[in-house]
Amino acid sequence: MCLARDRDGRNPLHLAAIKGHVDVLKELVRAKPHAARVKVEYSGVTILHLCVNHNQLEALKLLVETLGSDEFVNSKDDDGNTILHLAVADKQIQTINFLLTSSTIEVNATNANGFTAADVLAQSRRDVKDKNIIESLKRAGASGAEANRSSVSEFGTKMNTSLSWDTNYRISSPHPLEKVWEKYLKKQDN
Repeated sequence: MCLARDRDGRNPLHLAAIKGHVDVLKELVRAKPHAARVKVEYSGVTILHLCVNHNQLEALKLLVETLGSDEFVNSKDDDGNTILHLAVADKQIQTINFLLTSSTIEVNATNANGFTAADVLAQSRRDVKDKNIIESLKRAGASGAEANRSSVSEFGTKMNTSLSWDTNYRISSPHPLEKVWEKYLKKQDN
């Protein structure tokens, strides 16, 4: 029964993780550990992604401690996001700190758009939590995807897109598309 799926492609372990039923999850993992590694149909997310998406840190801790192989912890969803990308995007400080200190998460993994977790933070709306997240990411050796290279914009001009951490603990990361959009919007008089 641990492998049975609902209409959304989730199995009982997925549902226990989403709802934060850690004791139930522990029993189900003990009964059928393989079911915890099965991705959700239609979305490609793992049970770890579900824990982060539903802010279930205790369930995440249990799963990482029980099944936390490097490959499993660094699994990517259909958009190429790791659980660190999701935690940073949602600014879950405790989850980020847990992942950076208690797991084998690849801090500079890139998603399908080529963004690291630091890039995701750089592009998000500013928040009071940013300083803590930036400090945690810095301690873990985070950098932007473009940290050591330059890229060519749509117009063929070379642009430096390195991630820099300024003294106010803000991330500044000029993205190649930023200037493209700026030019486009000026042409549209918008």
